[in-house]
Amino acid sequence: MALRTYQLFEAGNGELSVRRIMAFADATDADPLALMMAPLLGSAEFAIDCADTKLMTILGMNLQDFYDRHGGDINYLDAPQIITTFESVFRSLGGKLGDHEAFMRKWLEGRTGAIGLGRLSLRGFARRRRG
Repeated sequence: MALRTYQLFEAGNGELSVRRIMAFADATDADPLALMMAPLLGSAEFAIDCADTKLMTILGMNLQDFYDRHGGDINYLDAPQIITTFESVFRSLGGKLGDHEAFMRKWLEGRTGAIGLGRLSLRGFARRRRG
């Protein structure tokens, strides 16, 4: 991303496209899907909080894998099943945050570096672009 393009984007000017958001996220090591989701949630902090873990991108990659495996059969799922499943997943993740200090210590000890978009794009979203 050219410096001037980055400056315009960061200032809220210029074209807003998925391609530009992806380039901005790559340049800033942000989570592109969190950047797109933050306005819908009404929270810029959401994008900041997802930058290191790439939470939304990982969620999106898993959703894409699910769709690749099941395609149109997802029509047979009903809303209560989906809600119950996601509530369980997010409750489990929240439980891991219960002891924030222990969680952070364990995460920092096992961390080998930031999760960059380059590593994540090797599966999931990159596959769809090539196909």
